[in-house]
Amino acid sequence: MKGSSFIVGWYAIEDSKRLKSKPLALERFGLSLVLWRTKNNTLVCMLDRCPHRGAKLSLGKVGDDCIQCPYHGFKFNSQGQCQFAPEFNKAIPKLEVSHFSVREFVGMIWIFYGESPSDFSLPILEDIDTLFGGHYAQIERTWQSHITYCIENQLDYTHLPDVHHNTIGRNFKLPKNLVFNLDEKFISIHLDKEEPALNFCFPNTWILNVAKKMKLMVFFAPINEKETILYLRTYNPILKIPVIRTLLSPLFNILNAIILKQDKRVVQSQGSGVSCAAQDDRLMKHDKAIAFFRKIWRDNS
Repeated sequence: MKGSSFIVGWYAIEDSKRLKSKPLALERFGLSLVLWRTKNNTLVCMLDRCPHRGAKLSLGKVGDDCIQCPYHGFKFNSQGQCQFAPEFNKAIPKLEVSHFSVREFVGMIWIFYGESPSDFSLPILEDIDTLFGGHYAQIERTWQSHITYCIENQLDYTHLPDVHHNTIGRNFKLPKNLVFNLDEKFISIHLDKEEPALNFCFPNTWILNVAKKMKLMVFFAPINEKETILYLRTYNPILKIPVIRTLLSPLFNILNAIILKQDKRVVQSQGSGVSCAAQDDRLMKHDKAIAFFRKIWRDNS
């Protein structure tokens, strides 16, 4: 959307498990949204505001494939059209709630931010999720920072020895054989290895190839221009076994929480605005992926 600090694209915005039988209210992109399901489990995402008097639809209930406003009983279908207005005892199709194109994929809910939805295709995520049987450990953390700074932190490998000196950065050496693959949909960074160490899928998914049998994945969901939720997953084949998953998931999550806490302190100090507006930054040789990321974000927002 022109003039926005968020670029157009398909964003993972929430864990599918959080959406139960009742409508789910959440803030994303600075917008109040409501998620709900029809009786055949079709996912719906729309603005959380009744066009009649502005009440939150998320306080209402779902029935007959409609969400009902808690204030005056107006009912809206999955396309946002009013199917029943009690005052007139009939539908008012031109009374509409704005709704979003929405998908459910790899255990996350995705919406398209923009005006003309593009095809939804993220094969690299599907391959990873399928490889590990859809089993993972996951934590969520909220940072007081714009999504762009959160993402750049994950593209920045040179901070490891300082920020993570007593965890994952211990004994880290700057790579000598660097390869960057950069395009408008995908960034990959090879660090002295044939397989890329880091992958980033625009607009909000990051993958770390720790080893062939271990991957980390982060979905960055923008709450607004000053806050971002990070959904951090650990994929490991041992998590396919239910008992081991129950025992080890908390351990993976504790370790990841420690690392995220180290990052959070520094990233939140950078500022709350969009990163590509930081005119005083002096990017270095190893910031090539960040410079490219900023260009794509600036050109598409």
